[in-house]
Amino acid sequence: MYGVRRTNTNNVADDVISRLGAMGLVNEILDELPPELRLVLFARRGIDMSVAEVMAHFGLTEDQVKKRTKEALARAQAIAHEKGLLP
Repeated sequence: MYGVRRTNTNNVADDVISRLGAMGLVNEILDELPPELRLVLFARRGIDMSVAEVMAHFGLTEDQVKKRTKEALARAQAIAHEKGLLP
């Protein structure tokens, strides 16, 4: 994927399974975030919205978007550590 050509279908299947597993872990972490943090984090990192797009969509200031993104990432990392998902 992303410019790498794969020819072995076993590798593709393993990659898909790995990505689905990772998505499950991400959803588990996101579910524990407060909605105002979860929405901004998903918009910024999940669907790659710009700060300006998030500002317009949610009616937030630039500072609010940046602070919520930073706080959400810190909380997500803490949750992952608590659940033993990160070393």
